[in-house]
Amino acid sequence: MAEENIEFSLKNFSYDLEHNLVKSKTSPINLFYGIVRSGNTYKSLKLMEIENEELKLYQSQLQILENRNKALKENELILKFQEFKINSQTEYEKMKSEQNTSGLKINEDVLDKIIFQKFVEEKCV
Repeated sequence: MAEENIEFSLKNFSYDLEHNLVKSKTSPINLFYGIVRSGNTYKSLKLMEIENEELKLYQSQLQILENRNKALKENELILKFQEFKINSQTEYEKMKSEQNTSGLKINEDVLDKIIFQKFVEEKCV
């Protein structure tokens, strides 16, 4: 049996012993040796449940951080775009006219969103 499996089994077995979860007709150590000697790994269901819950908590915290990071990046892009509109008005107006080649009246908010997307693709990538 590999050293990692023995360590894993010992960790799981000692957890179960500490929490009185080992049920054996003989001594608990005989149960453990029997499992390890046969080449199997001792697994604590309770410890695995706890570790699964910890993993889920970690994953949800990671997701929250990733969402915050994404929101910060989006806010940073919005700020850069607002700065671009103020500092490069000529280029901004040129981009507006390039988007509205049909001559139709396009809603300013829609046009601004189109230009923002183009700005992100051209200036921020």
